[in-house]
Amino acid sequence: MVEQFSLEYKDFFKEPSFQVRWERLKELYSRDYGSFRALFVVETMGLLDKWREPTSQELNAMLHHVMAGGRIAIRIGRIHDLFRPVWPLEVAKYEYLVFRGTWGDRAFRRRYFLTSIRSYATALVLAWWAFETLMNDFASIIAKERRATLEPTDLALLEEKRPTIDKAGVSNLEPYYQPLLDRLQFIYRLLTREGLDRKSTEWQRLVELKNSRDAYVHRIGKGSSRKEPLMDESIVIKGFGAVRDITARVLTRTPEFAGRFVYKYLAFWSCGFESPFIWDGKEGDSFYLGLGSINIGKVVDLYAPMPGSFSTRIPLPAPTAAPTSAQAAASSASKKKRKSRR
Repeated sequence: MVEQFSLEYKDFFKEPSFQVRWERLKELYSRDYGSFRALFVVETMGLLDKWREPTSQELNAMLHHVMAGGRIAIRIGRIHDLFRPVWPLEVAKYEYLVFRGTWGDRAFRRRYFLTSIRSYATALVLAWWAFETLMNDFASIIAKERRATLEPTDLALLEEKRPTIDKAGVSNLEPYYQPLLDRLQFIYRLLTREGLDRKSTEWQRLVELKNSRDAYVHRIGKGSSRKEPLMDESIVIKGFGAVRDITARVLTRTPEFAGRFVYKYLAFWSCGFESPFIWDGKEGDSFYLGLGSINIGKVVDLYAPMPGSFSTRIPLPAPTAAPTSAQAAASSASKKKRKSRR
């Protein structure tokens, strides 16, 4: 990591504002990835050191320690704790990158059509799954944090419970399922004190994503006459963008989240990019911190492991040549000779 770091950025952390630093890192990502990676790791380690916004002096000292050949150690559990609040989104981004890498190339789709269908479907399903899962996770957190102050009706709605009376005449709360879009809108409003405008382009993209996911999961192969927007790449791309944007606002505008620096970090680095900010590493018990991309060739090796049967010649034994007239005469004479000896 250090040998790829340009000394041009040795004073990068003299900038005290994290917003300014992160925007500069965003620009550096496509221009000098080696330097971006080194600075991003230091930025992240600074957060994990004390679970607060690191000072410019702390980050600068850490960078120069690494530049001098030093190493930074941190408990593996802290990486898990950073990843846990947004893990469904990060998992969905893995498959989203595979989709973007395979679906956008028409020639690739013709040659590897099963891989392309799989990548589209997985990205579609996981994009909506991530949003629904995260919103319900956030609702559970807020239900615990605000239990003492929430109106009983709001708390019951968050927990999807309603009053009922059993056969003994005793009142109770029973679980039930709410209309999903209405519930997500309610959760967002309760968390952020703002509303999701159903007439907005963002909301329409979210609804299209859900409708396509529902059609793929519930109606394909059932002979439905209902027309559904299937296999439209813009629905996944724009829908997933809306998922990340709304999630970022929840992290930065919900009072319980907005007061903690870690959620500012997650809103920028997890929600602001299509690429995961944390990956599996290839060195065993370790992680890879930083944005990245996938190798489409590796995807083909994984999902298309065998050569095509119809494009490969099956080797056959060489045909036996017909005997010449001289060879036939010699063979006949040899047979007669063997008979005379008998």
